[in-house]
Amino acid sequence: MKNKTKRVLTSLISAVMAVSAVTPGVLFSAVAEEEEKPVVAETDEPATEEDKKTDEKEEYKLPEKGISGDTSHGDKHPEYRLTKDGLMSFDGEGQLDKWEPAYCYHVKDIRDKAVVWSSNITLGDGAFSWAPYTTVDLMLTTIDTVPMDTFYNDINLKEVMLPDTVENIGEYAFYNCQALETLEWPRSIKRIENVAFENCGLKVLELPKTVEYVGDNAFRNCDNLTEVYINSEFKYSDEEKKDIGYIFTLCDNLEKVELSDDVETIWSSEFCQCSSLKDVKLSKNLKVIKDHAFQSTPLEKIDLPDGLEIIEESVFINTKLKEVIIPKSVTFIGNSAFSSPTLKKITILNPECDLNISSIYGSADTVIYGYKGSTAEKYAAKNSIKFVALDAETTTTSSTKPAVTTTAKTTATTKAATTTTAKTTATTKAATTTTAKTSATTKAATTTTAASDYVAGDANCDGKVDISDAVIIMQSISNPSKYSVIGTDPSHMTKAGQLNADVNNHGDGMTNKDALTIQKYALQLIDTLPES
Repeated sequence: MKNKTKRVLTSLISAVMAVSAVTPGVLFSAVAEEEEKPVVAETDEPATEEDKKTDEKEEYKLPEKGISGDTSHGDKHPEYRLTKDGLMSFDGEGQLDKWEPAYCYHVKDIRDKAVVWSSNITLGDGAFSWAPYTTVDLMLTTIDTVPMDTFYNDINLKEVMLPDTVENIGEYAFYNCQALETLEWPRSIKRIENVAFENCGLKVLELPKTVEYVGDNAFRNCDNLTEVYINSEFKYSDEEKKDIGYIFTLCDNLEKVELSDDVETIWSSEFCQCSSLKDVKLSKNLKVIKDHAFQSTPLEKIDLPDGLEIIEESVFINTKLKEVIIPKSVTFIGNSAFSSPTLKKITILNPECDLNISSIYGSADTVIYGYKGSTAEKYAAKNSIKFVALDAETTTTSSTKPAVTTTAKTTATTKAATTTTAKTTATTKAATTTTAKTSATTKAATTTTAASDYVAGDANCDGKVDISDAVIIMQSISNPSKYSVIGTDPSHMTKAGQLNADVNNHGDGMTNKDALTIQKYALQLIDTLPES
């Protein structure tokens, strides 16, 4: 006794076997002949356990010459053929809908490659989502869009061939395609929508000049990405600008970013928390750097171009910048734009630059260079930061020129003076030695005092170490105008608390990692602080 499933499958296999020699493009016509073949009458007799096992075995058996059928029940539907070597072919006309290219449930064998042979086939949302293919070839189609979710979670996908007619990559189109390391961009590509390549396996990304739009989180969390080259200015409507950001955030292995001279804007949090980013080449025509653009990256140096106008809040917060020169063209620096414990020297060349209340926050050794009477000098005085006037240095240099001329005219006298100086060298050295000893004593005293004040992990200075200390660290970093050492909130971080907070890789200053270490300590995952 045979049940209904087995009879239908047997009939289908017979039809395919009859036309096994037909080539792609015309090989699917045999399915229509199936309606003319007699079908065994159905029976109400229940299938035995032996029948069920036989059906299951044959249901997953791949026929010698392949298996074919159609993908949907509409008026127009693409037809498919799966061959024993793992090639899935689609022909005919109509739309491939969600999951259909992967849906051949009666075949468990791995399918290596899928090819669409017809220009009359289009893709619906999620057409190849969750599919097993390593290669998908769409070159013979004329699609202008890779729709939403097209290759969603295709973890085996290594190669995609797109026609040059493609202009848009939809939302989540390549989400979690972890094996996809390279992609050849279509010549007409213009838009890459939100989250299109999040958690994708791309290694080197070069966006073509034709790209006009890259959406929010488009390449977020691409852990294999090491280099990014951007060759065009992205264009957004006023409404879109409110939501755009985090394009490359959390790409942990991204080391190099290069912007062509067509780029005028770096967008909000664009490279935020890229924990390996040290090499950045900016566009010569850059005008604006949006908020948090390079937050929490290990950048040690940055060359800001002449012509840059605006640096928004928290752009370089929690980086490792040591020296920065702000061009004369910069008219505005936002809150915490340069907030980094490693910052030693910042030079502001525009005497009228608008600095917010906490634009610059470094360490006790930070020095601001600017012009007398400038906004930079006023900012330094208000925030108790050492200031050095650039114009004062220039005046000193010019006044020494006459002295050089006079010395040249009195050569004999100068030589005598030199001899006298030589005689007193021993005395000078002794004095130097004494000073050095005094300095050493002073350093030792300073170190002892700092050590006695340090209470590892007690960031809020309440006498204990718990989750609340991790919270104040995160608040201080994420909202410095309110919770940093110079914040406005009554419970803001203190200088003593900032010192206590440095418990991860002690000595590198307060970072997000310190908050994580304190959480681990509070959960008893580690026993001591600091954690080296």
